[in-house]
Amino acid sequence: MKQISSFFKLTLVLAIFASACKGPAGDTGPAGATGAQGAQGAAGAAGAVGATGPAGPAGKDGKDGTSGASNITTSPWIGITTADWNTFTEDSTYINVYIPDKVITETVLEKGLVYAYIRFGTGTGYAEPMPYGFDGGKISFAPIFDATEGGFMEIYLSSFRNKPTGPNIAVRYVIVPEATVSNPGRQKAINWKDYNEVKRELNLKD
Repeated sequence: MKQISSFFKLTLVLAIFASACKGPAGDTGPAGATGAQGAQGAAGAAGAVGATGPAGPAGKDGKDGTSGASNITTSPWIGITTADWNTFTEDSTYINVYIPDKVITETVLEKGLVYAYIRFGTGTGYAEPMPYGFDGGKISFAPIFDATEGGFMEIYLSSFRNKPTGPNIAVRYVIVPEATVSNPGRQKAINWKDYNEVKRELNLKD
């Protein structure tokens, strides 16, 4: 029992001595090298949609376009009566009617195109392209420009048996300017011999 007590005392003395010999903490050492980058984490959930911002100011109006159809000129339906036809004593097989039109110019005749149509009766929606032949005659057209008198359309009938009766005869013509003729790709191709198609594509009203 005496030996155990001495051993305990010795152990206690050594512990106190070791504690008394521990010095203060040293300075912090330098930082170590940066480690390799880790794998990218999974994407987080999408956030809520933000509020709509205020409308911006209105832009300036653009210039008007110059599409082919907008430059095409059309006459109204012009009725021709029996009394309107001019007769010629030197040629009893030829009669005509002159319709003044300032849109028919020298440039139109040289570089543009002119199409004409005729219809019979008072109905709408049905017309034939000119020249139009029938039993006993043929009705044709000729756009003309005169330096003194200006432009006009001549409607003439040849090789007839009798004058056509009226006022159930009417003619209409379409003038296609040089710009449209020289740039056909700027408008849809139109079958000019089909009046219903012409009317639809040019938005004409009878």
